[in-house]
Amino acid sequence: MSDSIDTVYGRMNKIALLQARDTFDMLKLFRCVEEFSQVSEYLSSESGPRDSLARLHCMAATVLCGASASVPPEDGDLSILLSDLRSDLDEAVAFFQSCIAVIEPLERLPDPRR
Repeated sequence: MSDSIDTVYGRMNKIALLQARDTFDMLKLFRCVEEFSQVSEYLSSESGPRDSLARLHCMAATVLCGASASVPPEDGDLSILLSDLRSDLDEAVAFFQSCIAVIEPLERLPDPRR
């Protein structure tokens, strides 16, 4: 009896495949897809981390390199921006780690002899 199965996506470990069929939560994977879209939109939005990183770059250039201020001082405090940015990035990292946890069981499917 073979310990692997040929599928349209390559040879798979038979035991891992049968176990994944019985235990893998397809709904969790679908939720990752849906939430990924929302996270991506937020990360690149005007009020999201991309904008905050750009503002931080300008502020750091002013503070550390003596560049002229391109972010008006009344638009925010460096420590608040850093705190908010750190929080946003930590949340994004946590989301991506949760996606990794969802797909990890599928990593056992390929045939280990490859």
